[in-house]
Amino acid sequence: MATNSKQDLNGGRTPEQLFPDRQEDIRRLRAQDQVFEEICSDYELIAGIAQKETPEDEAVSECLAGLANEIRRALARSDRGADTEERTNP
Repeated sequence: MATNSKQDLNGGRTPEQLFPDRQEDIRRLRAQDQVFEEICSDYELIAGIAQKETPEDEAVSECLAGLANEIRRALARSDRGADTEERTNP
């Protein structure tokens, strides 16, 4: 089971590869938000480790899943903020 989630997550070694339809948003957030940048850097580091050194390590897979969820949540927050801005500044 952990192998399947790792394979799904490790479809890309970067957040931009993991969420290809959100590449622009990820790049923008990485430039604007230091915490988001750190989460993305951590994802890239752990994805590299998973690919090279510990492909079947459940802890690494769980870490990748957690980081991917953090990235997903940050993108969702960004979407909500953009929606609010559009309504207040038509």
